Amino acid sequence: RGHIPLESLVITKTLGKGYSSTSTSLLVYSNRLKDLGIEEKPGDKLDFVFVKTKEEFKLQGYKMYLPHLVLPHNLEIDYLYCIETHISNPIDQILQLLGQKSLVKEFATAIKGLVMIGINSY
Repeated sequence: RGHIPLESLVITKTLGKGYSSTSTSLLVYSNRLKDLGIEEKPGDKLDFVFVKTKEEFKLQGYKMYLPHLVLPHNLEIDYLYCIETHISNPIDQILQLLGQKSLVKEFATAIKGLVMIGINSY
């Protein structure tokens, strides 16, 4: 735990224009950046990492933070959320192409169960 450099966990996505929903994760994130005085425009690349939040937000954009704010604000990376939302599907798809069983989602579910009973192993 904590042995992965923060830079390796940074996700970069391009901000689109004209989102049909105000709950789109990048739009929520860019609006939060705007509140910090950081104005982003369509076509800009946005870097972020997922952090644990005290509240259980339903929108992904509220878990996204600028990488350079994580350490100074003692924010904790949400590794399990990263696995569930950005890592499990691509890896499981590759495993399926190789004729293997999907394992990453099962692994993430098992870890989530341990966390729920108080064994914080990630």
